[in-house]
Amino acid sequence: MEKAKILLSNPQMRIADIAAMVGYEDEKYFSKVFKKQAGCSPGQYRKALDG
Repeated sequence: MEKAKILLSNPQMRIADIAAMVGYEDEKYFSKVFKKQAGCSPGQYRKALDG
């Protein structure tokens, strides 16, 4: 998940692509696991990085 957080800082990358890069074939499952660990969805995490 740490790698996913780093990759989410790049707004050009799709969340589905990031999920695949960290080993999740299913974007929805990745989002569920990410939310459990980070406390927010990948999209919300990305928005928080922007500011």
